[in-house]
Amino acid sequence: NKEGEKKEKGPAKSSKKSGIVKVIDSKRGMNGDIILKKVKLSPTEVATLVENMDTGTLDAAELKSLYEFMPTDEEIKGLTAYLESSRNKTEEIRYMTPCEQYMVAMKDLKDSDKKFQCIIFLSQFGNKMK
Repeated sequence: NKEGEKKEKGPAKSSKKSGIVKVIDSKRGMNGDIILKKVKLSPTEVATLVENMDTGTLDAAELKSLYEFMPTDEEIKGLTAYLESSRNKTEEIRYMTPCEQYMVAMKDLKDSDKKFQCIIFLSQFGNKMK
């Protein structure tokens, strides 16, 4: 490892007391959870909006905030490895934080990055037309 580089963590941390599993960085996860609570949509509802390229009731700022929490390649690898090692994926997803659930929903969407950028643009453009 180079100096200043973080050591790679195992695919998951599990807390027996809370039952919550944390696969991603906790600070990033907390910030993502806050955004998801603010927009009042479930991770799967956000994924459906992106898949259908629909802004729903979200404005450009909210969409940009959600876009910032698209899973990185490293997070996708960690989430995929964790889910592949579990017997019941649906059950394991239930125990993930909302941000991790969002990342799981987004990682499987085809062209989610491009679709997200398009709906952000549409939202910004739509506001300028009013």
